[in-house]
Amino acid sequence: MDGDVGVGSLPHLMLLGGPAAALAFCLGVTWLGLVRPGYSAVRQTISELGPLGERGRKALAVLNLIIALSALLFAYGLLSIASLSASTSAPAYFVALYAILAAGLAAFPSKHPLHNVFGLLQTFPFVGAPLAVALGWQGQGAATAVSWVALVLLIAAMALNIAPLFSPRLAKAFVPVYGLVQRSIFVTWFGWCAALGVLLFVRS
Repeated sequence: MDGDVGVGSLPHLMLLGGPAAALAFCLGVTWLGLVRPGYSAVRQTISELGPLGERGRKALAVLNLIIALSALLFAYGLLSIASLSASTSAPAYFVALYAILAAGLAAFPSKHPLHNVFGLLQTFPFVGAPLAVALGWQGQGAATAVSWVALVLLIAAMALNIAPLFSPRLAKAFVPVYGLVQRSIFVTWFGWCAALGVLLFVRS
């Protein structure tokens, strides 16, 4: 790659928004879990770190906004790569959509009527972004392979989260570990963002 997305250029640096979002998520969620009394990362969801009207609400909102900003930077980097390589810009738009939804979760925390709406809408970028890279960026080598792996893992993780709705037995079995089940989606998503960002940063 040359010219517009070269070493030290702004679009090139924006690709680091992917690993930055992943780092912010890992450190932020871990820290908030440690400082919230009685919180269990194994049993409880991420949203329970800062429900509406409770301690931790502002801290979780700030974390979501930091992640949203990092994702927007990453989306800009992806858009530049797509433009330079004449590939589809869809991955960038899906990541930008995720950023908007993350900001929505900051505005509407757990226990707010709109919280679950923004959470469910994240399904679109979770599936759409890696699928768009896997199908539309055929010349990107490792980035395409990483996206296929992430897509399979994301679909499997989402299936695990949905399964309890159809099976009371599974719902009961997942209660003690539902925090881990939910986190499997986010770990895979942010793992993809980090891996793709680093791969494209090194190559461009």
